[in-house]
Amino acid sequence: MPVVNPEFLSHYTSFEVLQKIVEGGTMWATDLRYMNDAAEFRYAIELIESMLNDYPAIKPHTEKVIDIFFDKGESVSNDHSIYSISFSENEDLLSQWRAYCPESGGVSIAFEKTDLEALGSAGGCQLIKCIYDENKQEEILIGVLEKAKQTLDHGGTKTAVQKEIFNLILEFAPKMKHQSFAEEREWRLVTAPIGFYEDCVQYRIRKSTFIPYVPLCIMLENRLGFDHVTIGPNQSPELAWFSTRRLLEGQIRQKRLQPKEFWSFPVRESDTPFRAM
Repeated sequence: MPVVNPEFLSHYTSFEVLQKIVEGGTMWATDLRYMNDAAEFRYAIELIESMLNDYPAIKPHTEKVIDIFFDKGESVSNDHSIYSISFSENEDLLSQWRAYCPESGGVSIAFEKTDLEALGSAGGCQLIKCIYDENKQEEILIGVLEKAKQTLDHGGTKTAVQKEIFNLILEFAPKMKHQSFAEEREWRLVTAPIGFYEDCVQYRIRKSTFIPYVPLCIMLENRLGFDHVTIGPNQSPELAWFSTRRLLEGQIRQKRLQPKEFWSFPVRESDTPFRAM
């Protein structure tokens, strides 16, 4: 069962990314439309599309906005997007190891929920819990369409209505996932809408394209912002445990990140067998 108020939330990733996070003191929030599973963003769009026949007055405006999300029309968004980092209530879940880590192995980085909230607040982000219940999702999206309809009914221009729909979708789409993913119990650290040409927006290469991202600081005062690391299913778990702990403790010592009595850093091993991968 999902935890109402979990103590820890974990980010699954590769050893390479963990090294960059520790050495650079940042994590990368990715443009939501370029996340590992782009279908997640489309899911909320498809839910809205299924409701449009009940809102004929705003249907053409909403369809225009949907085209914009998938680069089929002129922008009414002023070139803004939302950036996100994913976390799970479960720090050792087979489906997460498979989805977010290389076959050779990976890690989950556990943050105290209260620390994530503090990091998010300092970086202009909000920590949100994903919604899997279809009834709750529909209730939220009906509210989106009703609000857009009211804007139109009160004399709002076509552009004003489209911008409102766009911004409302940006606000609520990151919270929605298909119920088949409910075991992930996902939370997301999401930014407010950020312009594509803001100085904070950077790019990395993934296969055949450039992925927009925003670096977020994970330092809390004079310490790393996360609590512990779990080594995922691994062919050589003892070696992976040893080297990961040395990496973390070495960086803490070199950078004097926290008092000496806290230089030892907790590193755990997954209970999931490597053969399950």
